[in-house]
Amino acid sequence: MHINFTEQGNQSYLVVLKDLDVFTNYSIIAAAYSSAGVGSLRQIFWRTDQGEPEVPPSNFEVKAINSSHLNASWSMTDDIELLNGWFISNYSIAYMEYSLPSLTSSGSIVVDGSIMSVIIGPLNPWREYRVVVAGNVESRPGVFTSVCVRTDEDGKLLTLFPCFYSF
Repeated sequence: MHINFTEQGNQSYLVVLKDLDVFTNYSIIAAAYSSAGVGSLRQIFWRTDQGEPEVPPSNFEVKAINSSHLNASWSMTDDIELLNGWFISNYSIAYMEYSLPSLTSSGSIVVDGSIMSVIIGPLNPWREYRVVVAGNVESRPGVFTSVCVRTDEDGKLLTLFPCFYSF
């Protein structure tokens, strides 16, 4: 946290507070001091930002519903140590149809942080897709996890395999 103080003579002082707890309310009181004594007090109320996400969504599964739609579902840990003071504001889900050697972006969806599944579609039958989910805090993206899936023409799930592509 950075705080700027400016004197009447337009001289500015910067105070940096370090090692504060994440997502915590603070009351900061500052006063000028001279040989004449303590000057007027100035109080600032501040809340530190949420911590950075440390874990991706878990139990991430993607299953074919039919030849043109996938169902993606996930969960988030309840472990307070791993949460590090953050709360998921939304989830970003991206899905890409790919054919080697390049990925072709197919779309993305953003859902509220209370939602843990989404239907993706319409998609093309008999294609491989990479589906990615990340839990986001405030305006910052979270750690993502991904699954690759291929559907056939009748929508049966053929295989899940590790993704080695980045975007």
